[in-house]
Amino acid sequence: MSYEVWGSDDDFYGPDWRDDAVDAGWIDPDDLSPGVIAIWQERQRQQDVEGWTAEHDDRHGPGALAGSASAYAMSAAAMAVVGSDEPVLKEPPPFLGFSADWWKPKSRRQDLVRAGALIAAEIDRLDRQERGAQDD
Repeated sequence: MSYEVWGSDDDFYGPDWRDDAVDAGWIDPDDLSPGVIAIWQERQRQQDVEGWTAEHDDRHGPGALAGSASAYAMSAAAMAVVGSDEPVLKEPPPFLGFSADWWKPKSRRQDLVRAGALIAAEIDRLDRQERGAQDD
């Protein structure tokens, strides 16, 4: 379920979003870890701000979203190995599924959140593809 049930972006990101989520019958956010919530919020941001809708994601080739997720996870791992929270991989790994212009590593946590959101997008894409194949 998308967050439109809560109203505006201000309502969603506001202090009452947890209560609104429970009232809407979605899921109790207290059952989720801060990491899962961050990934979910990043996926919503990708859709709402960047325009990465299901239709957009479906136009990516096989492995593009998963490759991009792994690129951001690799960025976080590289920072951990050298003991830095500043980006280490200045150039995107070759398996980045997007244009290099979109490569914007930030911090270990932010890159892991992006990776998680991209993995969720790829899983959703695969599920839609499978449902489409079943309809044929």
